[in-house]
Amino acid sequence: MPSFVHRLTTPKTASGPNVLVASLPLPAGQYIVSAKAELRGFTGEFAVCQARLVVGAQEDAALRKLAGPGQPGDIQQIHLVVGAKSTTATNAKFIANMASFRASVQDLVITAEQVQALTVTEAEGDPPPPPPPDGE
Repeated sequence: MPSFVHRLTTPKTASGPNVLVASLPLPAGQYIVSAKAELRGFTGEFAVCQARLVVGAQEDAALRKLAGPGQPGDIQQIHLVVGAKSTTATNAKFIANMASFRASVQDLVITAEQVQALTVTEAEGDPPPPPPPDGE
């Protein structure tokens, strides 16, 4: 099965809502798509960045607090994974959502592995506790 890789070779600055950092075109099919990146803040700015990996209607997201260079937590790792089925060509998109300030997105790699069969399930929370033993 084919594999697809997109690598961002230069840092990209994200400021504002829903900034498309990178996109990987995919033909119709079933995929396991992953993205990894480093998020860095800017001097004097303490920001929160929401990173999103979107493929069709499927999405994975994570929040990271960013500090300026040399501050504790100045480099934040992001790892996102999505399982997606598409009957038409689509794009795997890495999106940075900034409420204020900026983030530098670096070393971004998006990988898509086409698979023959994919079952996508959604978590529904923790299973209920077992019932108490009879007589209690």
